[in-house]
Amino acid sequence: LAGVWVYRTRTPVVLPAMPGVSVAPDSMSLQSPSPEATASPLTTPAASEEKSPVRKISDSLKGADQRKFLILEEILVSKNDNDMRLDTEFKGMTPALKKALTQYYQAIPAEARNDRGTIVFLLARDLKAPEEVDFLQNVLMEKPCLSLENCAKDTAQAHTGEHGHLDGIAETTAHYPQLTDLTQGRIAYLRAKGEGNTALADRLVAMFRHATGSPNARVAEEAQRVLKYIGK
Repeated sequence: LAGVWVYRTRTPVVLPAMPGVSVAPDSMSLQSPSPEATASPLTTPAASEEKSPVRKISDSLKGADQRKFLILEEILVSKNDNDMRLDTEFKGMTPALKKALTQYYQAIPAEARNDRGTIVFLLARDLKAPEEVDFLQNVLMEKPCLSLENCAKDTAQAHTGEHGHLDGIAETTAHYPQLTDLTQGRIAYLRAKGEGNTALADRLVAMFRHATGSPNARVAEEAQRVLKYIGK
């Protein structure tokens, strides 16, 4: 009896912990591991990454439009302004592709002056309808880019307390989208006038006049020159 009493009251042997294996209470029997316990953590699907604004724009397009959008993205990344595909792929664009390019313009940083200017060039070169001028007018009415590192911040003013000015190539680069806008807009006006597209020609004249009130002094000055050039 003493031997039985000792057996029943002594502390059970504790087995070393084994991954995925449990011991039932008051029992020395091993329980089979559950499917959840045996699943490798590497098999757990990762949370889907959020798509970038540019990728969302691309995914909204179909067929040839999406292919051309991806070509433009490739060209802008390469910084090759002389890529022949700018001439072969982006004439006669569909309304859907034109809308995607205006969204692309807004999605990239303001400091990407060359990229933005290229998009403006493509859209202004392919003007067909008066309503397409609205985007170009909005570009002309943007605030000036004060620094190529940060368009919203005048670095010279921040360091000296005085208003700084960009010079030479930097100044032209800072205004590149707007200067391209005015140059291609003038060409589009002459073309529309020659083709008898009065509605488009008149809308472009209205854009030039509106741009004389741009918060960007360089744009306002250039818009006046365009009006003088076309005799308006």
